[in-house]
Amino acid sequence: MQRRFLAPLFAVAAAALLLVPTTLGKGSAGDTFGASFGANRFPGALNTATINLVYVTDDTVRLDATVQGTDLRSWTIRVYDRGNCQQPSHWVVNRPGTNGLGQTVALSVFTNQSISVFLDPQDVERLQAVAESRNLAFMFAGSGAGSLGSGSPYRTCALGGNGPATTTTRSTSTTSTTPTTTTTGTTTVRTTTGTTTNTTNTTTTTGTSTTTNTSVTTGTSTTTNTSITTNTTGTSTTNTTNTTGTTNTTGT
Repeated sequence: MQRRFLAPLFAVAAAALLLVPTTLGKGSAGDTFGASFGANRFPGALNTATINLVYVTDDTVRLDATVQGTDLRSWTIRVYDRGNCQQPSHWVVNRPGTNGLGQTVALSVFTNQSISVFLDPQDVERLQAVAESRNLAFMFAGSGAGSLGSGSPYRTCALGGNGPATTTTRSTSTTSTTPTTTTTGTTTVRTTTGTTTNTTNTTTTTGTSTTTNTSVTTGTSTTTNTSITTNTTGTSTTNTTNTTGTTNTTGT
């Protein structure tokens, strides 16, 4: 009799196990966890940064990170869920990943650059094992930060939250005033198009000079001088001078 009553109870328990998830790990396909690093988290407030863990599928996670600013150096990236920034006690992400071509890529980024790296499968397993209620902490350790526990300001951390972190852009705005002069009026431009003709005058002088001297010794002396000059061609003026002189001398 007891077996008859226990059989339905076992069936109900088995159905319940199928309905309840076997893991309460952190993240699944479509989830994103990220953190924004303001300028106050970097020495001299010279940089800002963002980092995101993006679940492409349940078993594929991509890390996207960028650092912007004027403090130029390489920054190593780490993710942990226990301990503190100077002394983490449990790493979640600390292995090299792969890029889109399947090549091994270190988890680091240089100032004013960005990276997208697919996490190592073992890191994905550790991420999935993190309790959903726990927060992830993201770390940027700049070159020169030294070892863990050194207290270097170049090791900076921030707690992540659910949802993607927004990119913080550092920008400097400079406003300059340029005087502008506006002239309203009508300007008339006169264009003269003309034809210049060069006239070459050729002067041809045709002259006929006839001199007739007649001397008659009969008591009468007659002298006739004729000079004719003719200019034909060009703008020259033709002058004709006729000079007739008569001298009568009567004597012995």
